Amino acid sequence: MRYNLTNVISRGGCINIPAIASRTYTRLKQEAHYSSLVQTFADKLKEIKSLFERVKFFHQKVDEAVNKVLSNEFVSPRISCRPGCAHCCYTQVSVTQDEAEILASRIIANADEFDMGRLLVQAQALNSADKWYGLSCAKRRCLFLNDDNLCSVYEDRPAVCRANYVLSAKESCSTEDGQEHHVRLLSTADADMIIVGAFVHSAENGALPFMLWRAINKLKNQR
Repeated sequence: MRYNLTNVISRGGCINIPAIASRTYTRLKQEAHYSSLVQTFADKLKEIKSLFERVKFFHQKVDEAVNKVLSNEFVSPRISCRPGCAHCCYTQVSVTQDEAEILASRIIANADEFDMGRLLVQAQALNSADKWYGLSCAKRRCLFLNDDNLCSVYEDRPAVCRANYVLSAKESCSTEDGQEHHVRLLSTADADMIIVGAFVHSAENGALPFMLWRAINKLKNQR
């Protein structure tokens, strides 16, 4: 199956492709290696019937592409991201339907561990960046961020969380004032293209809380 990538990426009304991956695609789509990577990866996901195997494969390939960049001895010392630095966990993150369903199953299995009231408030922002950043910083705190500012679902964290590494001062990532600020990001072009392929393949994509809320209700109704 051939995907019309331009139509998928430009389609309005929802977060179809994460912003950073979308910019990488726009910049590199004419290069054969990158355009082929998107198409090949989307086709590969179509062959994998198991939800868990699709997500596992998706995240594995993103990790491999990112780790290849991080293996450069000149790169790692320049990365500002460290455990406990969680400014990015207050931003609007986009996920595929598969990623949302994997995380929703973890919430259902451990409902007492998560602030469902805060999730509902976040989900009501839908896919709107304006509504999201209209919430207080405290209300935007990721549902999966624990008291130590560490990700409680690290092994299942979304692809976007796996691919974005900051070279700027970590303070520049703060959105406490309700604004995203310019940050210098590590170039992870292969990982970005893999993400584009996964989002193109996915039946639906969107902001994490909105997609989580829908996935939770879908899974509960299937029981």
